[in-house]
Amino acid sequence: MPSIFKKRPDFERRLANQVEEEHVRTDHGRVFGWWLRLRGKPIAELNFRRWDSDAQFWHEYFVVPFSAEFAEVGFDADRWAQKDISVESRYAVGYIQEGVLMAPRENSIVSIRALSLPKEVFERTFVALLRESSAFPKNEKPA
Repeated sequence: MPSIFKKRPDFERRLANQVEEEHVRTDHGRVFGWWLRLRGKPIAELNFRRWDSDAQFWHEYFVVPFSAEFAEVGFDADRWAQKDISVESRYAVGYIQEGVLMAPRENSIVSIRALSLPKEVFERTFVALLRESSAFPKNEKPA
C-alpha cells in the first residue's frame, strides 16, 4: 500500500479491501478492455466478452478494428505473437504487454491467454483515480 496511508491504518485497511474487491470484480482488470497496438499505435479495441470456461486462463474479446492497419495483423495468431504487436490496458494507461497468445474464434471474437493487470498496477491506477475523484472523504484525501 502507498506510504501516504501508513499513518491511517483504518483507512489503509479499507482501501486495501476495496482494491482487492475491485480487482476480483473486474476479473483482474480485464473487463475494461485493451487497445491492440501495431508498432506502438492503437489499431483496434479489444472489448471483454467472457472467461472461456472450456479453456483455462483464456478470455474472449470482441475485436473492433478502427484503423486500416489492422489488415496487416488480422486474425493471424502467429502475427499477434510478434514483437511489434502489443496490447495496452484501457484502465491502466501505459501498461503494455507484448507477445499476445491469441486464438481466433468466430464473428470477430478472439481468445487471449494470460492477459490481465497485475494487482500492483491495478492498485496504483485505482488509487490515482480515487485521488482525482470525490471518492476520498475530504479529511482522508492525501495531499
